[in-house]
Amino acid sequence: MSAKGSVAVQHVNAVVVQANLGDGTATTKVGDLVYKGDVVSTGADGAVGITFSDGTAFNLSSNARMD
Repeated sequence: MSAKGSVAVQHVNAVVVQANLGDGTATTKVGDLVYKGDVVSTGADGAVGITFSDGTAFNLSSNARMD
């Protein structure tokens, strides 16, 4: 996973982890796993790129959400 700005990952079990990469207080970090059913969202300053284990890739720009 590559990320910049505010990125949140909500796992299927309703645990939310956030990456606020702009201020260095990230809980989520590059390399964290994203599971089937997770919700990934970005803030106004956010962007994220996810590469899945099968080699496919997915990118989200600012103010976006993937369910």
